[in-house]
Amino acid sequence: MKNTYYIFFTIILLVACKQKNNLEQKHVISNVKIADTFHIPKKQTTILNASNRKTYIYKWWRFLWRQGINMEKFDPLANKLINISNDDKNIPRLIDSAFVLLKQIQEKPIFIEEIKGKHEPFNNIKTNWNFYHGYDGSQNGFTTDQGPSTGQVAWKFPKTNGWKAAPILIGNTAYAVGAGSDVIAYSFEASTGKVLWKGQQGSDSFYHNSGARYTPEITDGKMIVRSGRNSYFFDLTTGNLELSLKIEKNAKSNNKNGTYAFAVSNKYVVGADKITGELVWNVTPEAFISGEPVSDDTYTYLSGTKGDYYKINKITGKTIWKKHLNVPLYGDLSIGKTLVYIQGKNGNLFAIDKNDGSVSWEFNSKVPEERAYFYYSQGVEKNNVLYIGTASKKIYAINTLNGKLLWEVDTKDWIRSKPVLVNNNLYFASLSGEMVAIDISGNTPKTMWSNKISDHGIMANLAGNKSIILAIDNNMWMHGINPNTGQEVWRESVLDGQWVDNKFYASDEITGQQSSPTIVDDILYIAGPDGFLNAVDVNTGKEKWKFELASNVSPSPTVAHGMVFVGQTYNSYNEYYALDKNTGEIKWKTEAFGPVWISPVEANGLMFLGNMIGDFFAFDPLNGDIKWSYRTANDTPYKDKSLEFKSGHGWPPGVYCNPAVEGNVVYTGSWAGFYYAFDQKTGKLLWKSKTQPDSTLGGLPDSSAPVLHKNYLYVQKAGREIAAINKNSGKIEWAWEAPVGFLQNGTVAAHGNMFFGSAVRQVTTLPYNATIFAFTDVENGGKLQWQYKGGGGLTAPVITKDKLVFGSSADPFMTCLDPKTGNVIWRTYVGGIMLESVPAIYGNKVYALIKNGYLYAIK
Repeated sequence: MKNTYYIFFTIILLVACKQKNNLEQKHVISNVKIADTFHIPKKQTTILNASNRKTYIYKWWRFLWRQGINMEKFDPLANKLINISNDDKNIPRLIDSAFVLLKQIQEKPIFIEEIKGKHEPFNNIKTNWNFYHGYDGSQNGFTTDQGPSTGQVAWKFPKTNGWKAAPILIGNTAYAVGAGSDVIAYSFEASTGKVLWKGQQGSDSFYHNSGARYTPEITDGKMIVRSGRNSYFFDLTTGNLELSLKIEKNAKSNNKNGTYAFAVSNKYVVGADKITGELVWNVTPEAFISGEPVSDDTYTYLSGTKGDYYKINKITGKTIWKKHLNVPLYGDLSIGKTLVYIQGKNGNLFAIDKNDGSVSWEFNSKVPEERAYFYYSQGVEKNNVLYIGTASKKIYAINTLNGKLLWEVDTKDWIRSKPVLVNNNLYFASLSGEMVAIDISGNTPKTMWSNKISDHGIMANLAGNKSIILAIDNNMWMHGINPNTGQEVWRESVLDGQWVDNKFYASDEITGQQSSPTIVDDILYIAGPDGFLNAVDVNTGKEKWKFELASNVSPSPTVAHGMVFVGQTYNSYNEYYALDKNTGEIKWKTEAFGPVWISPVEANGLMFLGNMIGDFFAFDPLNGDIKWSYRTANDTPYKDKSLEFKSGHGWPPGVYCNPAVEGNVVYTGSWAGFYYAFDQKTGKLLWKSKTQPDSTLGGLPDSSAPVLHKNYLYVQKAGREIAAINKNSGKIEWAWEAPVGFLQNGTVAAHGNMFFGSAVRQVTTLPYNATIFAFTDVENGGKLQWQYKGGGGLTAPVITKDKLVFGSSADPFMTCLDPKTGNVIWRTYVGGIMLESVPAIYGNKVYALIKNGYLYAIK
């Protein structure tokens, strides 16, 4: 996609606010100017450019929608855009009409009004919310607590997807990958932050095309970016996309141009031709890859979690040597002139001779941090000294000739990013968002300056020179820092969007966050794609402790027996943990459970859990021993298929429904297409109920969790319906179908004689029409009572006796309604959506993980 096809245009934005409620609107005019940085094609839409132009339509829509602008006027066009193919003869006219309408909306925006509720004195009753969507295992989302009355934000805690892709600095030009589904590459003027070009993959869906997540490779006038399973080659000067291809493990090419090496998830390392992108070689260690491999001009070095480490010829893929250490190896490698530095677990650092693989020396930190999965950052070497950060809140200077500690500097938090060395100044950043500069010219380091540059931590390696220091934080902001003073010179997001009144609104989209908060004894627990479980004081919003899982973590933490239970999801090392709820200390861990998407529930002294390969099982919460297990692929056409077999969405038949419990029965669902009821003690299958169409190979039921209410299990059916299954017989006795084209994949809430479900239109590309539906329960006819456009979707409501509280998969608001009438009690702008994550109520507050980088406490 050639950048010469696009121009910048400037639009005068007449800001109008506010909207009194869903329907009643009024205008307040003020003069605000913005520079619209969308690249809009000069020519009208044709079949040839329809796909790209539709992507811009979606991005422009998101930019307006994230500001809280009412986009209802666009709904009819949105529906048509979603349903039309890019080669339909009518699409050019439709897209051009969409541009006209979006321009009209931007020029005369109507903002959805925030509504403040009436203050209620707090009755000081707080009930633990220790499971996903509740406290008693029914998952009905109900609490007897008071709940939030005003909608006022009490505090925000930084929690986002995390970011490990480092910027590359060459002279006064900086290169960075992009986080969104469309823009995946950037070139900046390093001194000013001016965007020189953006490189696009041209996708409108974060579900099908996630953004980039890895440090780019700069070689032969190209910037090579990995996004999902694809590699993209951008011209370093213009940003033009010159090549894209899928990363295939078993493809082979005769290499004539040299290679670049990288890890694919944590399973294997490949060498790809740096001109054609084709795979030249791959190496699969006997265990998981312990961290990012490192390379010099000729060789690549990598390590595995079981103690093996390797030297690979980067051109041919031939193993030069393979050695073994009798300790687990975890963390990124560092490379020096003659040594490679490999991390052991919890403080071991081994200096490996590049030539023969022998251990030159071993360094052991005297300050362990067992809650860290990776102890050291990558290090930088100069003049026989290795400078490296630690999870024990220290920077070490280690003599590379003998492994002796020369000095150490205390820091305020864990160091995850590789420091940068400019002349005699060392710069480093921590997970608190603080950056520090120290003068290392003498025998004793001296602090030059310290500055907190972000609410979010910094995990990506730093880059810098004598003019600028670059850091990208966990919320995808790149900061340009003056190396002499520590002052921020500029900041720009690597998620595409633009500024309005000094506030940034993203137009691109990132992948979702799934974990939901749980709360016990005034401590909130939340996990996420950043690879951390955080324990947060609910009164102050301050972190009590954190535990690193390294993997993307989708499950909500479960709290029982004085422990927090949580496991790994994508890029998993197959480790599951029970932690002390007060300290984060490991009580036990196991590799027997496999990767997990969901949370366990506790009943009658057992925990119940399912994994992403289709096993559902009971385990002992005190030691992790599995008591019984059921394979959900049993009695399906694919029961004998290998777990490596792929057939689109739905295989393997993973368990993606959080289980519910009542009495001696546990209920769950699986991508195999069924809901199940098991005897808790024995694992005996009591019944199973098919809820997906016969034409579908699995993939349903998905992450909508079953909810127990009175005599029924309320579930998702076929992605379009809410169904009520008789909890004793397994028979479906009631169903409601969502409007045509809507997705139903959100957990319901239930209390008294009512239950509350939701549905949403096209959540992964152009999300709109997220709607809450209120029903009488099945015992009272299952009749629709009211509906509210502006909440729900993939997320779920939570409920007290007089408040229904929810976020939205298609609206940047948290909302509270009267559950009897659907009238708004309060509505608060939070600037982001919720996907599978659901809120939690504790005392007089609701807690919600919003897809804008923060967990909100609202009172």
